[in-house]
Amino acid sequence: MTQATERIPDAVHELLGRGGPREILSRIVPGDPLQVRPRAARRIRARALLLDAERATLRALALIAARAARWRGRPRLDLWLEARVDEALDELLDEERDGPPRAAAPADPIAVRLGLLPEALARGRARFHALALEDRDAFHRLVLEAGSLDETARALGVGAPELARRARRGLLAFTAGEARP
Repeated sequence: MTQATERIPDAVHELLGRGGPREILSRIVPGDPLQVRPRAARRIRARALLLDAERATLRALALIAARAARWRGRPRLDLWLEARVDEALDELLDEERDGPPRAAAPADPIAVRLGLLPEALARGRARFHALALEDRDAFHRLVLEAGSLDETARALGVGAPELARRARRGLLAFTAGEARP
């Protein structure tokens, strides 16, 4: 065992420190002992993305297993895991941007809330993800989380008209180019 590896807690070393990617996956998927699922959900929200948390979790778990042999205790485990989650999110965004739209499920709550067909949501997601974080965040807070315009504007330190413009840009990502009845 190397000196750097000796600093890794035994429980973590037991999960990540031996075997190949498949063996590591077999230890880290059941029960999610590394808490990748809640990490993925937090990072998706922090980045104001519209990605499937389960899909992001599975991608992150695969990356963790594939990269575990190179991790030697630095950076700290929580930072290293967060970086793998962000890497998974970036890969999913790249696939979304470069590939055909991935259809949303018929009962996707975002499609239902916006009154969009799943295909329109799928086409709009890539446009939405190309927006600035402040626009995506405003959309999340006001439209998806049904936050109060005035309270949210105060919390973010912006005027209500500016916050409304940001949220509107998020909404337009889904309606741009869509036929209206």
